[in-house]
Amino acid sequence: RPAARLLASSAYAPMGGEDGYDGLVPFETIVRKGVLVREIDDRKQALVEQCRSNNGLTLQEVIDHNDWLLQIERDLSKARARIERDFRISNALSLKVREGKRKAQLQQRLDVLRAQCDVLNECIHGLSDHCAWFQESGTYREAADYLEGRWDDPDDPVPLDDTRFDL
Repeated sequence: RPAARLLASSAYAPMGGEDGYDGLVPFETIVRKGVLVREIDDRKQALVEQCRSNNGLTLQEVIDHNDWLLQIERDLSKARARIERDFRISNALSLKVREGKRKAQLQQRLDVLRAQCDVLNECIHGLSDHCAWFQESGTYREAADYLEGRWDDPDDPVPLDDTRFDL
């Protein structure tokens, strides 16, 4: 399955332990300029190509992609919380410290955190744009309409894996 291959081949191996951060996307990947935004764009291209070659996506593939988007959103929220916490601590320390060398180190740390925040904002905008595209795509709408119809007709004999939705 292309969706599974994409996750397995990407830099998004599950991580754990570091500062309580255990998301799909490592914190270092999120704050590295352009990396996650490029991965989101690559994911979009892969979906479009998969749709073209397979005449659409199965409902399970739509669900898997939606789950991936939700996990990325969670990871971005965790990264934001980590940056905000680090910024509050570093800022509070820089206000109390009098020693020039230590104050300069804290100021450097604040600059790094500001830069990470800028990159994080780019990631959030990239994810938001991708979510809007996916939600407006025929694939997502058809899948949502199909699921709504299935709620109305629980005896629907069409298996989910054989149903394909076009972008």
